[in-house]
Amino acid sequence: MLQLKSAAATPTLAYGLTYGVDLLPTHPVDAAREGTLARVPLIIGTNSHEASMFAWTKPPMLPTTTASIDAYLGRVAPDAKDRVLAAYPDYPRRRALIAFGSDVMFGGPAWAFADTYSAIAPTHVYRFDHFGWSLRILGLGATHGSEIVHIQHSYASFIGRKLHPLGRRLQPPVGRRMQRAWLDFAAKGWDTGEIHWSSGHHWPIYDTAHRFTRIIMTARDMVVEDPDAERRKAWVGLY
Repeated sequence: MLQLKSAAATPTLAYGLTYGVDLLPTHPVDAAREGTLARVPLIIGTNSHEASMFAWTKPPMLPTTTASIDAYLGRVAPDAKDRVLAAYPDYPRRRALIAFGSDVMFGGPAWAFADTYSAIAPTHVYRFDHFGWSLRILGLGATHGSEIVHIQHSYASFIGRKLHPLGRRLQPPVGRRMQRAWLDFAAKGWDTGEIHWSSGHHWPIYDTAHRFTRIIMTARDMVVEDPDAERRKAWVGLY
């Protein structure tokens, strides 16, 4: 019953966030808002095209069609439907459907958690925008999970060869930058929250005054203030 109750507030998943139990007594966003969790430095972020791969098969896992989006909003936020859809001016074109599905499952929860958690512990936010020619040909962009091969340097793996065929011989600089930043965070930033991804480039701490976000691109990274502001604002109060 608890799982069904939890899943009722998430996309139509066969598995849903289960809270209200000893292991997770409250929703993570509420726990962060109340400060009732471990206050440790955090890196959190999403990919720019999280839902593109899911949209191929249109699964019930998350809404990426007009019918599933209408059903989702009707069930979860009927009073906010117009406000939310206004944040996707291309709706119902494919890129808007993908953006909506990405934000339902990934963007909305990440923005909500970053906003609340950053008030109690050092928080760093990123958006992964890099994608190689294979993902470009498929029209997927920086899809869900495509960042993992770069941060782990697993270019020789099956997925690594698909996502970046030349990776074993010519490793892209995006992977080296990501790995360096994550290692610096673990080794140096644990106490202070300070992270640098290269000489002279600082990854500032996120807060709701500025919402500094590191945009991870192919050849370089940059820090942008609240890069997805309109979409983020549309989901305020829904997570």
